[in-house]
Amino acid sequence: MKRSVVINTLVAAALSIGCAQQAFALTKLRVGYCARTLNINASPFAIAQKMGYFAEGGIDVEVVPLGGSTECIQNLAAETLDFTYATADAVLVGKSKGVDAVIFYTILQKNIFGLAVAQDSPIKSVSDLRGKKIGVTSMGSTGVLVARALASMNGLNPDRDIELVTIGEAAQSATLLRNKQVDALSQFSTNYAMIEFAGVKLRNLDNGPIESFPSATLVGLRKNMEKNRGGAIALARGYAMATLFLMTNPAAATRIVQEVWPESQGIGRDEATIAAMDKAVLKSFDFAQDVRPMGVRWGDSNLDRYADYIKFLNTWGVLQTTLDPRTFVTNDLSDGINKFDASKVEADALAYGRKQGDAGSTSPTRKN
Repeated sequence: MKRSVVINTLVAAALSIGCAQQAFALTKLRVGYCARTLNINASPFAIAQKMGYFAEGGIDVEVVPLGGSTECIQNLAAETLDFTYATADAVLVGKSKGVDAVIFYTILQKNIFGLAVAQDSPIKSVSDLRGKKIGVTSMGSTGVLVARALASMNGLNPDRDIELVTIGEAAQSATLLRNKQVDALSQFSTNYAMIEFAGVKLRNLDNGPIESFPSATLVGLRKNMEKNRGGAIALARGYAMATLFLMTNPAAATRIVQEVWPESQGIGRDEATIAAMDKAVLKSFDFAQDVRPMGVRWGDSNLDRYADYIKFLNTWGVLQTTLDPRTFVTNDLSDGINKFDASKVEADALAYGRKQGDAGSTSPTRKN
């Protein structure tokens, strides 16, 4: 009898341990990121992983780097991703082609894309780009859509009057622009910051109304959103917490990215160089993602701005279908996304700096 009781107790204990492990098992999510290289631009993913913000929500996130937002949406449609980071225009184009995607978190409330030239370039306006080569990071980049729309807006035929060429990311772009192998760039503020860090000063052309349009988002297929609402909330909440962390202590964000993605450091760069470059990059898009001065909650989407963006893309021939943002942009998850203690996240960030021996750090300067 005693032996039976012991065996039963052991079995019960084993079952209890197994159930506990299963209860605490994290749901794995594959999330697309729209650049081939994971670096400070993608730092909220690294921070949320390192600080346990994703794990708190019961998820384990694998970030999958891809060649642009169009490619991210294509992989989302093919269901090789659970969710993805993507620019709003790529979502709109995907919707027009039948991809049943839903934006559930607006990361960048303002647009960071636009046309730029070298500071000493004779090109003064978009209309001066007739017959010129414009460098984009990839043909799946939002830069392609922006260049075509702005060309049309300024009286150019985007199929005949400009030539879009793939020139890769910041280092290659800087070299080709310096050597005058391309005349202009249609990229984004973080790339422009790195290009200037490489010694090529840039001048933005007049990018018209696009600066007020939303940019980066978190998006999922509708059926996956319905099936895994909790996972979407956990992903977005972790991203929001990590964004606040990096704004509070950008120096710590640099170190975390290096720890989580050692390949992001680049060859031959010392820590001081990496930190200075990261600081410049973070400054370049802080104005678009810091929701506090805008008076909105983390991830909230302004449907009127999405409607204006759709109208703009329709007007200039980038988008052929009229879409209603109310059918694919939602704030229904916002309460759950914003359910975290901001003061604790800020304390996490400051404590991380002290543990690493920092004298202190400040948030990046905002653009007004």
